[in-house]
Amino acid sequence: MADKRYSVFISSTFEDLKEERQAVQDSVIRSGDFPVQMETFPAADEDQFAFIQSLIDKCDYYVLIVAGRYGSIDDDGISYTEKEYRYAITRDIPVLALVHGDRGSIPAGKSEASQEGKVRLAAFISDIEKNRLRKTWTSCEQLKLAVREALDHAKATKPAVGWVRGDTIASVKILEELNEVRKENVKYLETIGSFLI
Repeated sequence: MADKRYSVFISSTFEDLKEERQAVQDSVIRSGDFPVQMETFPAADEDQFAFIQSLIDKCDYYVLIVAGRYGSIDDDGISYTEKEYRYAITRDIPVLALVHGDRGSIPAGKSEASQEGKVRLAAFISDIEKNRLRKTWTSCEQLKLAVREALDHAKATKPAVGWVRGDTIASVKILEELNEVRKENVKYLETIGSFLI
């Protein structure tokens, strides 16, 4: 069997979770997979969300990290993070939700300042929690472990297409073709053998 690698979209607010995003990226890379995240987006003459959708479409798994902020809001009044989450669900991409377990301990500078933002964040988390299992975390180390466990579980229970090296595929294909030739050869020998009796 070919050694598969998976593309994993990492979604979260940005400024407040730089360290956590790096921890998740490291965990994805250590598991042998490919992180896809905003830090690597190119400059492009495209609509931002259309570009994000095209990347999510190509990913095998979607990791959502939620802490103290709801995030930058698009023209439709929904944060990009929530839009990404909703889009991944519509595409049936397995969503691995990781929610901060003690939002009261998050520093004020990394939390929603407005009441409206707090209400939106609470509603978003409520939506996440009612639709799927999620894991909580309070430190980068816990987050790394949670991501690794969630990815391992998703790979075992919701296998995705993934990626394999081109030279590996060629070898597998050749072995399959050789096996078909072997089967035909057995049939041929059986047929010839019946004429010789």
